[in-house]
Amino acid sequence: MTDEALLAKKLAFIETCVRELRSLARIDLLEHDVREARFVEHTLQLAIQAALDVASHVVSDRRLGEPETNQQLFVLLAAWAVGFAAGRTTKQVFPRAAPSLPARLYLAYT
Repeated sequence: MTDEALLAKKLAFIETCVRELRSLARIDLLEHDVREARFVEHTLQLAIQAALDVASHVVSDRRLGEPETNQQLFVLLAAWAVGFAAGRTTKQVFPRAAPSLPARLYLAYT
C-alpha cells in the first residue's frame, strides 16, 4: 500500500532542496570554492536520492516491474503515470521505450 505521508514528505524535501539550490547556491563560485561545490553536490545528491525513493515506492506498490537501472525505474513510473492519466497502455505512451527496458518489462506493460 502506498504510504502517502512518506511520499508527501519526500516530495516536500525535494522541493526544499531545489528552493535552497536556487536561493543559496552561488554557481559563479563552483569552480573555485570547494565548500560551495560540495553544498551543491550534496544537496543534489539528497534530492536525487529522495526522487529515487519516491519512484521505487510507487513502482513497487503498483507492481510495475523490476527495473534494473534508475533510468528504467523512471521510465516505468512515467509510462504508468501518463498512461493512467490518459487511459492508455505503456506502449501507446512510450512506443520507443523498448530499447531502455529489458524485454520482460517492456512486454509486461504493453
